[in-house]
Amino acid sequence: MSNYSQRRINLVFTIALINIGFAILCTIISDKFDFIWLRNYNAINILAYIAAAYLAKNRHLTIARILYLITSSIGIAVISSFAGKNGSLEFIYIFNIGLPFIMFSYRRERAYIISFFILPLILWFLLFITDYNLFAIRKIDPIIAKKVIYPITILSTISLVIFQLIYFLIINASYFNRIHKKELEALEASNAK
Repeated sequence: MSNYSQRRINLVFTIALINIGFAILCTIISDKFDFIWLRNYNAINILAYIAAAYLAKNRHLTIARILYLITSSIGIAVISSFAGKNGSLEFIYIFNIGLPFIMFSYRRERAYIISFFILPLILWFLLFITDYNLFAIRKIDPIIAKKVIYPITILSTISLVIFQLIYFLIINASYFNRIHKKELEALEASNAK
């Protein structure tokens, strides 16, 4: 249990809670279309996201982040396999590709950043080359995928990417405010001499 910033703990906790909501939605949709295996898989994902949130709150951040990123990346691939190309669920990988950069410290945890940046890219590529048959043989009806899953996917992706961009802006503003404050303190100390 290392010393992590409260900002990073809150981020992992919040994102895990958001994904609990997405996993519940996917569980309901899977049940509605009688995809029992996918429903059960999403129910397990709910438990994994609850565990990630719990671990983050209890300051076991490395395990929480790894659990979250693996669950999320594999979950997108599994659900994309069932939704097929028309569901476009794999576009949520845009969000997942950027997550390691805000979840891990570039100075201390570069290997994690690289690993969890590459994992969604590999899964996205595998989905593409297998024609979305990576984990599923039976798929949701393409018309339903296009009319139901696709709009949910687009709204979710846009919302998640906007969240990520706002979060980056907040981090940068905070960083530059600290630098500016230290610069002013150094200038005042220099003038006091």
